[in-house]
Amino acid sequence: MLLAACQPGEPEPPTEPSREQAEAQARPTALPAPEPPPPGSPELGVEVAFVGVAPLYQSFFGDAAARSRLGRALAGGVTDPAKLVIAYDSDTRIGTIQLELAPKGIRTELTRSGDTIQLSGLAPLTTALATYRSDLASRFDIRIQNFRVRLFTVRGLTSCVFDVTGEPPPDGRTVSPCVTINGIERCGQPSEAGVTFSHDAARDVATCLDL
Repeated sequence: MLLAACQPGEPEPPTEPSREQAEAQARPTALPAPEPPPPGSPELGVEVAFVGVAPLYQSFFGDAAARSRLGRALAGGVTDPAKLVIAYDSDTRIGTIQLELAPKGIRTELTRSGDTIQLSGLAPLTTALATYRSDLASRFDIRIQNFRVRLFTVRGLTSCVFDVTGEPPPDGRTVSPCVTINGIERCGQPSEAGVTFSHDAARDVATCLDL
């Protein structure tokens, strides 16, 4: 019993960084400057649902030209159709532009090595959303620029929200290393190899991304 008592215990799991610590180390993905896809490029259908959004702003977000440009920007990145949920919470005054990723519907390149996941592969999607937001803000109402852009997935009993970070308003090139899993924020450690999560968080993020 004495020998057993002297045995070193199991190592404690690594402490997750705070959002501030993790996002301070996140770096933007190297993507070409966003330009409107040329007419005639492959284009996805874009379905838009609204929650708490006034009719006037529904008409802004439903603008046919903006949706067409977004559909061309997302072509090759997700399956057709792309599904957006535009929401506004009048209590918090927070708006969101959320792209819902269907099961097996992600077409961008994502990789996993152990507990490290290359979230930067989502940047083409979040950049397309940020460009759509900026397009609407410049043509209709500058306050639309305050809407957050994010990705949402549900796989079985596991849901994930992928946000962006960076100087406001974020341009979408920097995917946050903090993922909201079933309503709980889990932050990983970003590096050039990707974002390293605790084992259980990495498992859930991988499930959400079909990895």
